[in-house]
Amino acid sequence: MLSSTYHSHFALPQTAGGLPSELADKARESVAMATHLGGPVADAGRAAFVDGLHAGLLVGSLAALLAAIGVALLLPRSNADEDVDTDLTQAPDLDTQLVGSAVP
Repeated sequence: MLSSTYHSHFALPQTAGGLPSELADKARESVAMATHLGGPVADAGRAAFVDGLHAGLLVGSLAALLAAIGVALLLPRSNADEDVDTDLTQAPDLDTQLVGSAVP
């Protein structure tokens, strides 16, 4: 998402008209190359990168929200108070038992 948005939003300014097309293509493919070239090309690269990052985070947060809604709707509901046995009078006394020992 970030890469496709970067490519579509990267626009060289008018002041970079003297930039060779090979360098312009490399700057369009990589924000690092755009930053390395400096000046208005770096500014265009940074702006396109921020636009791509914004779009990617927006899509990711939307996916997380939809997943949370799906979990809330699809997980079975249970009443925790009914499932837990709180009667400890029937519990075995583990202090008096030797688990795994050879002593009878």
